[in-house]
Amino acid sequence: MNRPELVRKEEPEKDHQKQLEELKESLAQIAAARGESGDRQVHKQQTRKLSPKEEQLINDIISQYLS
Repeated sequence: MNRPELVRKEEPEKDHQKQLEELKESLAQIAAARGESGDRQVHKQQTRKLSPKEEQLINDIISQYLS
C-alpha cells in the first residue's frame, strides 16, 4: 500500500561519459585550488591543465569510483 507522494521517482541515469567528464572537472578544480591561498573558491577560469601523472591519478580514482 504505497502512497503515490511517498514513492521515490527514479532519476534517469546519467550518461557514463558525462559522469566521467563531471568527475574530471571536479578533480581538476580541486587540483587547481591546492596552491591557492585565501578563500580557495575555484572558478572555471582558474582551472589549470593537469600533468600526465595527475591525469593518470584522476583516471585511477574514477575507475575505483565507478567499479
